[in-house]
Order: sequence, then C-alpha cells, then structure tokens
Amino acid sequence: MLSIVPFLILALMVAFSAYQLWTAYSRGAVRGRAVSYSRDKEPIRFWATTILNALLVFGAAVLVFMWILRAAAHGVSLDPDSGFIKLSPAEQMSRDYPERAQRLGVEGSALLSCTMTPDGGLEACSLLSEQPPGYGFGEAALRMAPLVKMKAAADKASAGHIVRVPIRFKLPSGPRRP
Repeated sequence: MLSIVPFLILALMVAFSAYQLWTAYSRGAVRGRAVSYSRDKEPIRFWATTILNALLVFGAAVLVFMWILRAAAHGVSLDPDSGFIKLSPAEQMSRDYPERAQRLGVEGSALLSCTMTPDGGLEACSLLSEQPPGYGFGEAALRMAPLVKMKAAADKASAGHIVRVPIRFKLPSGPRRP
C-alpha cells in the first residue's frame, strides 16, 4: 500500500504554492522568506518565485495523476477462461494486492474453492493453493472472493456447487528480475 504521509506533505506544499500564485495574481507581489517581492520593483525575483510555485503545483498534479494510474494499473485478474468476472473497480483490486509482494515486485496466483450462491456469487471460500507461497496471495484472494461472480447467470441447480476460482496477481511493470 502506498503511504499517505508523502501526499499530505505534498498537499501542504501545493496549498502554500497555490496561495503564493493567488497573491502574485491578485496583489502583484509574492512573499519570500522574510520579504515580499513586487512585480514592479523586483520583477526577476517575482517571476522566478511565481514560476517555481507554478512548477510545484503542476508537478504535484502530475505526481498525483501518475499515482492514480499506478494504483489503477496494479491488478488482480481472473483467468479469462474460468467463467468468472470481477465486480470491483481497479482501485479495489489494487488495494487487494499483497503489500509485501507489491513492495518486492513479485507476481503470483491463488486457487480458491468456493460454494456458488443462487445469484452467481461466491461464499464459504477456502484456499487450495498459492504461488509463490509466503507472499499473501492466498489471503488477498480470499478478501477478493466476494467481489467475483459467474459470467453467465447461475441457475438454481448450480447454487450450492463447489467451484474452483483461479486468481492471478500481476504488476503493471511486470515482475522484478533479481
């Protein structure tokens, strides 16, 4: 999981820079460490400070956008031939990716055994296997099981049947090579 602390610090810096840009626009002056730079009296310092603040705000927007894309790209997928679909958005799936595996750049899979519900959902799931073991792929797959349904609507006869659900965990950039 990505830590929230750097984003809080970034938000404070952006708020300060946005304030600086607002004062530069509305008052024609920006504050330095101890002095104020006027657009008319010290144009070089005024514009240098204004441009740096604008770059900080723009850079923060790019970082947040890239963080959102990265979070959405981390994914958990179901085997396309398994007959199951995921019901949650990419953000939920990225939260379900095992933290240790994500930090170490490891991809993996898990196989669950679940009971079908009448609406095609899964209940009473248990872990059959996970590869590689010890990275938390099994636990993550069990957390994700309520978000999975059969592609085709389950009929009343299939309710209560035991099914096997293969789940793959992939990183957007692929696994890290040692």
